[in-house]
Amino acid sequence: MARANRIYVAYSNEAFELWYLLHFNYYITAISRQDYMDKLSDLLKYKYEKNSEIMYKELKNKQKKAIQHAKKLYSTYEPNHNPEKNNPCTTVFRLVERLNEFWGN
Repeated sequence: MARANRIYVAYSNEAFELWYLLHFNYYITAISRQDYMDKLSDLLKYKYEKNSEIMYKELKNKQKKAIQHAKKLYSTYEPNHNPEKNNPCTTVFRLVERLNEFWGN
């Protein structure tokens, strides 16, 4: 319905933290929400907190790798798939690329 109304949605399944994890590694298997938190804490070397205000600054220098990983993951699904139903899957890379165009990054 969103697509039919030219509304673009940034999906991230099973949780937004998949996008954060892709800054470090490529993941292709489903991960539970709790596992996202544990994996992020291990990778960051401190306890990850949901809605942390420092994540952008913390991950900025890894953004290019996250976009590559997210695109690779997205490409593993059939054309015209529904990313809201795939796990793991994220389209946050599209939003980030558009924002980077806007900000000149």
